[in-house]
Amino acid sequence: MASPPAVWAAASVVAFALSAIASDASGAGPKPSPCAANGLTAAFTKVPNSNAAGSVIYSLRLTNKGTATCTVSGRPRLQLLDAKGKNLPTRVVGAAGKGKPGTVSIKRGKSAVASARFSPSVAAPGESQKGQCEPNAVRIRITLASPGRGSLAAAVRPPTPVCQHGNIELSPLRAHK
Repeated sequence: MASPPAVWAAASVVAFALSAIASDASGAGPKPSPCAANGLTAAFTKVPNSNAAGSVIYSLRLTNKGTATCTVSGRPRLQLLDAKGKNLPTRVVGAAGKGKPGTVSIKRGKSAVASARFSPSVAAPGESQKGQCEPNAVRIRITLASPGRGSLAAAVRPPTPVCQHGNIELSPLRAHK
């Protein structure tokens, strides 16, 4: 009769082989690694006809320019920038009722998108009540939530003020079809 350590070792080999067969059968394959900022391009553009009740929606798009599928997770940090690259007030909050951020796989050449809702015209206390509430945001820096994965920048198209001291309601990233 085999000793208990030998039985455990044999059982481990069998379990490993069965899990490998199940993995191959499911097509799961290797798990994609987190996207690095230098493997992505970004866009931050106004959604046509999205102005309503003093707010507007912009689309944040992260496109995988790498050679393999990668993942993004969490909610990226955003920083609005003026024409000289100086930081503008920015405060990102989760969009109500849009779910919690998770992990999104982005295939080569495909994108993950999120909606950014904010007011370009309704001033908050402490902001100019006449004229423009904040300077125009011309660029935006996007810092990936995955630790050590870096940041990238995109033009804000069209440039816009973001009132309420830069308050942006950001939905979770989702795969774009």
